[in-house]
Amino acid sequence: MKKKVALPLLLATVIGITASHIRLKPFDASYLLEIDGRDVDVVGFVKDKWTTYTRNCQSSELDKSSNVYRSAELVIKNFSPPSSSNARILGFWFQNDWAVVELEFDELQPAVVPVQFENGKPIIVTPGIWSGLTKPWKAAPFIRNYMASKLPDMPESLLDCYEPRAQYFK
Repeated sequence: MKKKVALPLLLATVIGITASHIRLKPFDASYLLEIDGRDVDVVGFVKDKWTTYTRNCQSSELDKSSNVYRSAELVIKNFSPPSSSNARILGFWFQNDWAVVELEFDELQPAVVPVQFENGKPIIVTPGIWSGLTKPWKAAPFIRNYMASKLPDMPESLLDCYEPRAQYFK
């Protein structure tokens, strides 16, 4: 076969095969890439990788012995008993009087809870609480965007440090 015919034929074949397996799908005011019927959040994947490589979280994660951690844990466990009394903290990120806390419960879905400290006292900021599935969206960027939209005063650098730990979000 001549090169003048082979190259356009190869290009048409590649485009045809790709078009039969991949399509851009509008969904919830954004887009997903549908590959053989499976939805893929390409934008979320790229955002998550970019955040992972550009963030600085060295001092944001606190250990369980800190007073900030323990006071926030107490407020969370007393927030909505009896369901909240068995909350287990999976992740705790703190910065500039704000905390992002990922929780797991015995009977409820996992949650990501924003906590603001005013004069050292932890206060749960209810408009920013996330609980529920994020599918088909990638969990970390979806939850970060949700919290940023609800809590514009929360430091973006703190939200960038949030990384889902619950299997439910993976």
